[in-house]
Amino acid sequence: MTASWEAALIRWTASGLIEDSTALRIRDWEAGQVRPDSHRFAALAFGLGGLLLAAGFLLFIAAHWDALGAGARFGLVLGCVALLHGGATASAERIPLLARTLHAAGTGALGAGIFLCGQIFNLAEHWPSGLLLWALGAAGSYLVLRDWPDLIWTAILVPAWLWGEWSETHWRLANAWDGAPPLIGTLLLALAYLAAPDPGDHSVARRALARLGAIMLYPALIALAIGSHAGPGSAGSTDAPPALALALAWTVALATPLGLALLLRGRGALHLAPHLELRLFIALLWSLVAIGCDTHAAPPGVAFFGVYALGGVGLAAWGIRERRRLLFNLGVGLVALALAGFYFSNVFDALGRSLGLFGLGILLLGGGFLLERTRRRVLARMGV
Repeated sequence: MTASWEAALIRWTASGLIEDSTALRIRDWEAGQVRPDSHRFAALAFGLGGLLLAAGFLLFIAAHWDALGAGARFGLVLGCVALLHGGATASAERIPLLARTLHAAGTGALGAGIFLCGQIFNLAEHWPSGLLLWALGAAGSYLVLRDWPDLIWTAILVPAWLWGEWSETHWRLANAWDGAPPLIGTLLLALAYLAAPDPGDHSVARRALARLGAIMLYPALIALAIGSHAGPGSAGSTDAPPALALALAWTVALATPLGLALLLRGRGALHLAPHLELRLFIALLWSLVAIGCDTHAAPPGVAFFGVYALGGVGLAAWGIRERRRLLFNLGVGLVALALAGFYFSNVFDALGRSLGLFGLGILLLGGGFLLERTRRRVLARMGV
């Protein structure tokens, strides 16, 4: 029991709100509960063990791959997947954390097995199909087991498959707008992941999905910034994708995040992430402005970085409204990155090396101090 709960229990007993016998029963019950903190070391150990096990297995296969025949290779790959999931099933009742780790490693081994089988039987004609099969396997595992690692596997593999299909078909782009659908779709999907948990929701799966969204957000924003400055023929060709393919890409890019948002609201949970569709629409408009703002300008101007700073302010406002520290911190970080990007691209070279470094020091010390003080004040008011 934490000190705050203990202190509250003492106050309630002293005020006569609960009897001494009730307080004693509460203490006994709390003492018998397994705390989440007690699982952290075991989770870390099992997670690291799973990674090392997978790495060791892959190195072993790589060392002996050329000496094996096609049948032995296929049997080895299939046996690896079966062994991991079989071990997870055997340990599910006694050591649930170990079972979850082995199931997650088994899903990872499934992907390796799919691509290795394609190599064995010379089936690597369209490589994104392997990602699709891997994603279907991860989704099926999640539907059966309901473990959050399989949900994360699925959330990673589905956009990876879509990216693979796009890059395989339309990697030669005429301008920034031709490459906009996957960039905007990835950003909207990261925001949909971030919106997965309700402000009061403690679901491990939804919180893991939100953390995945946080990991995806900055790379998606950086890719959007780079893509918005892709000049004509930058990929080696000026051939634009066909109109039908481009329309399909826009449909998938917009429908996938929106469909996920509606799915997360399933079973009547309309309180989850209120007005999420409106926020995704605002994010879409922001993305379109970001792509069209100062396109091909070198270096990007005030308007370009101002759009990204405005996006950070909007993200921070979202976090304040839902009292979520993660969203607020991501928004503050985006504002800081926009300011730093503007300084390096427009101010640093104009000042010269010595004055530029001096100004950078002032920016980091003064700007960092102001941002951190503001961040702490807002978090204190939010009570998180």
